Amino acid sequence: MDLVTTYFRNVTYVSGPLVSIVGQDALSESDRRHLVFADRFERELIHRGTARRTIAETLDKGWELLRILPQAELTRIRKELVDRYYSSLGLRQNHIRDLQPGGFCR
Repeated sequence: MDLVTTYFRNVTYVSGPLVSIVGQDALSESDRRHLVFADRFERELIHRGTARRTIAETLDKGWELLRILPQAELTRIRKELVDRYYSSLGLRQNHIRDLQPGGFCR
C-alpha cells in the first residue's frame, strides 16, 4: 500500500486546484516534477489502453515514474523499498526474485 498511497498522493498534489489557481508558470521546480509525474502516471499506468504487462513490468514502470520525484520526497514508502528499488539498476531482476515464494514482497 505504500506505493499506491504515494502514487495517488503525488497525482493529486498538483493536479486540479493548484494549477488552476496559480497557473503552471508559478509552480516551483518540485511542483512541476509532481505535475509531470501526475501526467505520466495517468497516461502510462492508468490509461495504458490494451497494452498488457506483467506485475514485474508494472512495478518497474511505477519506480521509473517515481524517479521523476526527488528520493527525499518519497517519505510514505518504507526506506528499505526506496533503497532497493529507487535506483534504475537491476529492477526487473529484483522484482522477479522478490515476487517468488519467500521473496521480499509477501
